[in-house]
Amino acid sequence: MKKLRIVLIVFAVIVVFWAGMLITDTVKSQNFLEPVFAREQIVPPGDNTKLYNGIGYTVKTEYYTNENGERYPGCSEVWLFGKPFAAVIT
Repeated sequence: MKKLRIVLIVFAVIVVFWAGMLITDTVKSQNFLEPVFAREQIVPPGDNTKLYNGIGYTVKTEYYTNENGERYPGCSEVWLFGKPFAAVIT
């Protein structure tokens, strides 16, 4: 019984840390900042998208170019286990 309790406590701590990582990266992506806990995925050159992979989630940020040639973020999405979780558009 004692081992089961320890296993459940360790599992709960892991879930809390994972949820904190997900919430942190979601809030940062909604403010058009780079995620802290997700690593950048390589995309083809010329593609105006940046992808970041976290543990069980993906952050996708699309960039647009105005008439002056300046890049700015236009859309940011967070996908949780392959399904949309949060999104923001400028």
